[in-house]
Amino acid sequence: MLVIVVLLAYQKFLKPDTLDNLMSSDGKISIAVMPFRNMTNDTIWNVWQDGIKDNLITFFSNYSEDLTVRQTEAVNSVLQGKGLTNYASITPSVIKDISKTLEARLSWH
Repeated sequence: MLVIVVLLAYQKFLKPDTLDNLMSSDGKISIAVMPFRNMTNDTIWNVWQDGIKDNLITFFSNYSEDLTVRQTEAVNSVLQGKGLTNYASITPSVIKDISKTLEARLSWH
């Protein structure tokens, strides 16, 4: 359900030429799904941070003709390389830097 809402909002707010700018030379859009942050102050829900990310990666991987999805291992490797162990410390500017490192043109977090 979340993915459908995101895709509909994505199409509504981005102009068609913006979509072309996101495509790589092979005609696919490269995306990276970043870890989600538990904002409930209840650590029991931390399991959902990786669960949501992994489910989105699996879902987007089913569209391999249109999307190139950076896998969990690649994202985790970059996060560890930058010393980011706390998902709360991942700011939009850090996400932009990580996306650039992963050669992803889109990131969901």
